[in-house]
Amino acid sequence: KLFDIEILDFESPIPLGEFFSFAYLIKGMADFNHDVEVNFQIEKDGEVISSGKDTIYLGSFDEKTKTSKLFLPSDITSGKYIFSITVSYEHYTAESHRTIEISVEEGRASIGILPEARRRLGIILILAGLSTVLLLFIIYLQRKKVKSMIIEEQRWMKKHKISILTFFLFVILGTLAYYCGVFKILANWISSIPWRTILPYIYYGVGALITLAILIILVIFLKKKLKRIKIPKIKIRRVKVQTEKI
Repeated sequence: KLFDIEILDFESPIPLGEFFSFAYLIKGMADFNHDVEVNFQIEKDGEVISSGKDTIYLGSFDEKTKTSKLFLPSDITSGKYIFSITVSYEHYTAESHRTIEISVEEGRASIGILPEARRRLGIILILAGLSTVLLLFIIYLQRKKVKSMIIEEQRWMKKHKISILTFFLFVILGTLAYYCGVFKILANWISSIPWRTILPYIYYGVGALITLAILIILVIFLKKKLKRIKIPKIKIRRVKVQTEKI
């Protein structure tokens, strides 16, 4: 994987027959230092309405927020369109696209969220509200049981408070590390390791450790077996030899 692309924002409202701005994010995901082609277009039903192309330099693990412009035809009509950006280098390609709604009124066009998406969001909010009301009603009906459960939970929390605090500490530290970019630095460091060169040595090392572990287990096993085996004791009789005096 060489790079990623993400559409960020559009300029809205837009005068018809003029250029409008849009922003996108491009990320380098490998040791890569080359010029890449960025193609962007608006299309509807497979027909390209407007298009453009930029060429930018992308360095190793580089992250750039770019702003570009695209012409909006004066004869464009209201409807659903697909806005897409494609980044390519030789045979590798990364693409990002958005389904947008363009509303034309009095010589200006507005890019907004699709009505279907708004309705979907409204349905989600209504269902979430109903679920909350039903949950509160159930808690009210079962308040005695809920109260006893809360008391038991409080006892459990007092008993395991160190474990709970440790868990939340790790959650906070993990969130802090994420926002400070520690994971990204670690991922970049791992990606920069020449695994093809190191992997054979890792395989040999792991194989040696496994062999050593098997030998240790065999020695322990044989030692226990030998302890269980009873070796009969051989009684040695001492024979006294009498010598005659001449």
